Amino acid sequence: MPAAAHEFAFVRTKKHFVALTFDDGPSEWTSPVCEVLRNWGVQATFFVIGSAVADRAEALRTLHSDRHEIGNHTQNHIDLTGAGITTEEIRTELDRAGTAIESVLAVRPTLFRPPGFRSSPLVRMAAAHCGIRYVVQSQVWSQDYKLDSSSTIAAEILNHPDLRPGAIITLHDGRPPDEGPWPEGSRADRWRTVEALETIVPSLLEQGLTPVTVSELIRRNLLMRLGRMASTRSVRDRSSTSRS
Repeated sequence: MPAAAHEFAFVRTKKHFVALTFDDGPSEWTSPVCEVLRNWGVQATFFVIGSAVADRAEALRTLHSDRHEIGNHTQNHIDLTGAGITTEEIRTELDRAGTAIESVLAVRPTLFRPPGFRSSPLVRMAAAHCGIRYVVQSQVWSQDYKLDSSSTIAAEILNHPDLRPGAIITLHDGRPPDEGPWPEGSRADRWRTVEALETIVPSLLEQGLTPVTVSELIRRNLLMRLGRMASTRSVRDRSSTSRS
């Protein structure tokens, strides 16, 4: 077991792929999100809250059957870097969420995203202890959780300066239990995100950026590195042969 889970917010890849991720589900908006992705034939990674799984087990099964990836987003969406939090409390949050997901899918996630992207060496070590290999951060994300305009949400993603091959994009398909009151006039739902997806996904595809799961992005990175190693080895072999 590694001492700590590997943390990253970007995955270098030779091909034009991006990872599309969603936080805070499953919820009543997860299925509509899934439908948009299905219509465009793309996959994503969903970081789910364990306490929401029991009431939305069917939505989770649908994600899994559509070949989307499921990640751990803790049991109760708490700040794992808060003052006084212990290693045992962090492990409990991760273990309970992992167990909730496994009870539905018979698969335990090896990807984890900390709530609010708040991480620390202690969090990474606790994650590794719970069987998690990767702590997944993000460079390209929207404040869709407090925006009323789907066009603004789409623009935040599509005009982001870090949007490029290997980027990890984050949106939200649910509301965490610790989310505070909505600003006056805001809609307490994620329909704006669903609507924004209808613009985001085809626009990414038009730019030649194909949305995939985080694990697929990691796999592509591995293939790229193996290809470089093979190429370097071939050059060395030819050089050695020419000298002999």
